Amino acid sequence: MHCLLARHFAHHRAIFARSAFSTQRVDARASNIWDALNSTVEGRLRASVPFARPCFTLASVDIGSFNPIECTNITQNYLDHFTRSRTFGAYMNTQWETCQQRSTQCLLDDTLPNNTAAYNPPQSCAQGSIPNYYVEVAKVSDVQAAVVFAKNNSIPLVIKNTGAGANFDVLYQFADANNITLPGAEDLTVGAGGGYLMGGGHSALSPVYGLAVDRVLEFEVVVASGQVLVANRCQNSDLFFALRGGGGGTFGVVTQITTLALPQVSLSTVVVGYQSTPEKERAFVEFLVEHAMEYANQGWGGYATPKTGLILTTPLLNLTAAEAAMASLQNFTNNTLGGFFTLNSYPSYLSFFQTSLAPYPVPVGLPFIFASRLVPTANFETKKNRNLLVEAMIPSFETASLPIILLVAPYLYNYQGGTSVTDAWRSSLWHVAIADFWNYDTTYGQREQIYASATSSMAPLRALTPKSGAYQVGIFREIQNAMY
Repeated sequence: MHCLLARHFAHHRAIFARSAFSTQRVDARASNIWDALNSTVEGRLRASVPFARPCFTLASVDIGSFNPIECTNITQNYLDHFTRSRTFGAYMNTQWETCQQRSTQCLLDDTLPNNTAAYNPPQSCAQGSIPNYYVEVAKVSDVQAAVVFAKNNSIPLVIKNTGAGANFDVLYQFADANNITLPGAEDLTVGAGGGYLMGGGHSALSPVYGLAVDRVLEFEVVVASGQVLVANRCQNSDLFFALRGGGGGTFGVVTQITTLALPQVSLSTVVVGYQSTPEKERAFVEFLVEHAMEYANQGWGGYATPKTGLILTTPLLNLTAAEAAMASLQNFTNNTLGGFFTLNSYPSYLSFFQTSLAPYPVPVGLPFIFASRLVPTANFETKKNRNLLVEAMIPSFETASLPIILLVAPYLYNYQGGTSVTDAWRSSLWHVAIADFWNYDTTYGQREQIYASATSSMAPLRALTPKSGAYQVGIFREIQNAMY
């Protein structure tokens, strides 16, 4: 098994993947075909090990070695976004590091990474789903060589999205320095030209400016034959359509994209926080549902978590207009939730991100299950429909570890067609999701139950929105018309 990591923007180096804790080269025991590939890519073929391998004294054969010094570094950075982004053997969500069917893994305790019970005997490190080899790519021809090698030798090939190219940390800084706006993910380490883009790509500005696939103008991609193709509206237009929403890594390895930048915009932003109780959570959801159409027409986008609060922003209202628009939310926060309410204006997307989103990072380094549903506008248009929507969401919100309401549908965007992302995006107002987590010592049976619970928890909302779809594909067995 091999892992490919693609370059996403011009002038950014592409790699298959590189480990911060192991730069071990494939040794002389590799077969002739691997030696040939290693020669073709100028010695950049690597043997890969799970991220936490140095902490374990017991491990499967030929997957690295115990190293207490490296282990200290790993335990200190186990939950760090940037470390996981640049490390080959580490994924943001660690269920993808495990072989879930066999429950073989190499994980630490995500609640306390230096907990020795997770990695001392009898715990053992296994390869899990981490590929055995990867290529550190320095040029597009390395990608071609790997793709052709995998094809000719019937070797499974997968693409690791981050570690190369431009992530949103780089792009937000670049955009701000050049007085433009590049809307993007709520986490800085997301690869801007990978699965985020090719799966649709939503942001807090999507209600006004559309999804990421709506703004992409061109792809450079290595396809399964090993050819490098340019896909846009004028050439390879069928591939261009497929890449605009058909899923990350589905049709090839994207090595470069060209996307439409927006003028720099100022953003009026509201942040609400409160100490939750079941009664307050229900009141919060009811309030948001009741005002959803109003907020959508004003261009508000962002993220709400019924257990903690919300962050919403709009480029369409100045601070005075935003104060008037959010007066009812401020009163509700003060009088019903007993929480805090702030409203500010920011001169750019970067300043909004650094002040409002960065303090609340998405958790990484832990395994989880994610179920979601796009909620159509029709579910908000009558009092009856709004009541039904609340009743469908509340039970799952009460039981889920992390319920999320994402106000990211492209409601005001003038869609011109040409994307393969699910049509449900175009008729929806909200993206509703629930997440549940487990740990290294959760049994296989318990994990099965967590998956089953997440699937059943979303069933009422799924039944209420039969013609909609799901954006995420975290539940393998969920019947959904995701993406295309």
